[in-house]
Amino acid sequence: MGIRLYIGGGSHDDTCLQLLVDGKQVLSESGGDGERLSKKFFDVQKCVGERAQLRVVDQHSGSWGHVNVDHITLTDEQR
Repeated sequence: MGIRLYIGGGSHDDTCLQLLVDGKQVLSESGGDGERLSKKFFDVQKCVGERAQLRVVDQHSGSWGHVNVDHITLTDEQR
């Protein structure tokens, strides 16, 4: 089980998409300092049955201080 998504923008820790489980960050992805969206995958098999949420973080104010996220999909397929 996993989450497929597309992400672009800054490569900073504070411009990212985070997966939180019980309020704690367990996975994170950021862009590669580019506008082109890259396909990413979160393996969430170990989180089944847990309370989880996705959080978009956009707090960097310098160069590449933004995040682009699109097409977030929960899937049973591997990558």
